Parts: sequence; C-alpha cells; structure tokens
Amino acid sequence: MAIEVYRSADDAPAPPGDLEFFTSRDVLSPFGYKAVEIDGTWFWVPGTEEEYRSSEAERLGIKPQDVEIRISCYQTGPKSCVGTCMSGFCRLMFNPAQNFYYCGCT
Repeated sequence: MAIEVYRSADDAPAPPGDLEFFTSRDVLSPFGYKAVEIDGTWFWVPGTEEEYRSSEAERLGIKPQDVEIRISCYQTGPKSCVGTCMSGFCRLMFNPAQNFYYCGCT
C-alpha cells in the first residue's frame, strides 16, 4: 500500500474501531501516532523514529537512514500537523499498512 498525503487533514481516513482523532496543546509527537488494537480495544500510541523513517523512505523512494528528521513539522494529535518546512508544506501523511498517521514536508 502506498503512503497517502493529504492537503487537508479533513480528507484523512477515519481511525479504526471506535478511536477518535484528538488535538492537544500539551502533547506533541515528532514521529506521528499509530492506531493499535490490544485485546479487542483500539488505542493511540506514539509513533517511533523507526516507523517514521520507514514510512517516509517508502514515500520518497530512499533508504530509511537517508530520511531527514525535521522537528519543525510535528503533530499535536493524529490528524493535526503544525510547524514549518524549509521548502514546501507540513502535511498529514498516512501509512494504511500500519494505521500510522504522521506529518512530513512536501
């Protein structure tokens, strides 16, 4: 499955199960959020640097170790991208194979 990029976060697919999107000024994630099922219940967990690098490498067609980490483009919730990019825009990305929502520069 290809990595999906959204100009508007409102176009992102709904999370699985009964999870809801959230935003918070008190919590941020530089590596995204992943929806995981544990014992039949869905939860949001913070994404890891490895998941971020893997997804961005797939999207960009490069090796994970060549992915640039940009802490100026981050998330305040699974669907909320905030910040700036040197060139382009900070946009919501979605890796459907991993239920992984993250922000990246386009």
